[in-house]
Amino acid sequence: MKKYWMAVIAFFVLGTGVAALWFTGRGAVHEVSAEEISGWLQNPEQNVFEIGKHSFYVQEAIGSQKIVLRYPSKFSGDFGLDFQMMSLTRSAIVRLLIKTGSDFYETEMHFAEEGNRLRFYKNKMLMLEKEAPRIVPDVFYLFSLVRQGRLFRFGIDGQAFLTAEINSFPATLLMEIQGAPDDPAAVEIMDWRIRS
Repeated sequence: MKKYWMAVIAFFVLGTGVAALWFTGRGAVHEVSAEEISGWLQNPEQNVFEIGKHSFYVQEAIGSQKIVLRYPSKFSGDFGLDFQMMSLTRSAIVRLLIKTGSDFYETEMHFAEEGNRLRFYKNKMLMLEKEAPRIVPDVFYLFSLVRQGRLFRFGIDGQAFLTAEINSFPATLLMEIQGAPDDPAAVEIMDWRIRS
């Protein structure tokens, strides 16, 4: 067990360091608490959630359409963020959405045993699609998202898997998590950091 936690700590330090290299802005780093993340939850009555000391757990309630987290402020200029997330159900669709001006960008990925494809949409039109590493349940993964100028990058475990061009207007960030009708999504999120 001790070796397992040492490996987790080493992975996190390495992964966070690599992710930080993507973002060269000199602004402050904001470490988001689990309690703060709970305040981003839209329609909390449709979800079951628990605020832990270091992590935030959330699950779709019966009849819920999805989990939606909305960062309360807009990002102006360059920004970067990274966080660790683990799915506690056998499958889930995760969407990271950025609204800038009149444009809406969406990165979609899947927690699933059978494989994962990253899809990038602009205004609901598919712009990019590519294979990505499997992101299986019951394992924490480090996700990173960066905007520098008009360049957008998305990565998993310190590796960039998707690069696209987006506009540089102030950005609103949302995350949607959706399970199957017979298997509502449940995730645990921790170590959310924002650089701006």
